[in-house]
Amino acid sequence: MTESPQGATPPMIRRQQTVQEIARGLVDIMPADWQNVIYLTRQVGGFTYEDLVAVSTDGTVREFVPPEPVRASATELKDLGEKPGAGTWLEARISVEVSGRFRIEYEYDEVALPNGLAPLAYAQEMRRYPRTQEQTPGWMRAHLEQARTFDLGPVHADFATVLIRAFQEEGLQIEYLPPTSVRLLLPGHGPFAPGDMVETFERAVVATTDRWPRIAAGMARLTAENARGQGLMAVPDDAAMAALRRAFAGHGTRIAFHGTDTLLVPLPSGRNATTDITGFRAAMEGHLPEHIAYHADVLAREMNEQIARAVAEGRA
Repeated sequence: MTESPQGATPPMIRRQQTVQEIARGLVDIMPADWQNVIYLTRQVGGFTYEDLVAVSTDGTVREFVPPEPVRASATELKDLGEKPGAGTWLEARISVEVSGRFRIEYEYDEVALPNGLAPLAYAQEMRRYPRTQEQTPGWMRAHLEQARTFDLGPVHADFATVLIRAFQEEGLQIEYLPPTSVRLLLPGHGPFAPGDMVETFERAVVATTDRWPRIAAGMARLTAENARGQGLMAVPDDAAMAALRRAFAGHGTRIAFHGTDTLLVPLPSGRNATTDITGFRAAMEGHLPEHIAYHADVLAREMNEQIARAVAEGRA
């Protein structure tokens, strides 16, 4: 057994914790009359199928959409189940009773996949969770052989077109570098090293084309959030930010933001004074524009006065 780094949670304990997190996440969305809930997740390469049903006290069976935290924990659970050279499970079934008891079952043998997807999905599975020859069953070897005959170039190129459009909608430009990499293009920044989006492309390969825009939008949105968090691109103003920008402009000051919660006010020295506006934004949420404008002006006036005093005293 491989020892865990000092201070890290041992994999076996983390697996137990993750199963408990999934169970709690399922219980949290159950109606008052639930009796038993069953969650099935089938994960092979970039393909994922989920089913979530609950049985009520009167015997009624209802379907639910798995909440995002449960889906994320299920993906982590698959990673935690990997055995070096032997891969990991392909399907997990978790059942939880109202009494608090829960049970989990894993499937390691071949699972059913939509027609035509099995070779590609199992090839992706092998890339993500490598297996030795001895640990690769015959049915999987047959799928891997068939996958080698597929030309994914045209599919990758078609999805790249959708991906480029999604990035454009987030205000970003990317360059597609076959087979599965892209380079981020930001005026005034970079050049950036290519980023391999192999798992995003794999999800697209085993998905129907009508799901491509959603897959692409998710990756574009995540990239844009990271770029804004690093100050590489402007954050779209919300009502509070826009009011602050107008208020400071009224006092002759052109401000900027780092992310959504840090206000940057230029100083005569060329540096910036910074202040956290998390509380201001939270306090203004849901208020009328006139109310937000008034308090934005108060903040702008007070901060400009503080800066003026600091400059006069030689502290800024």
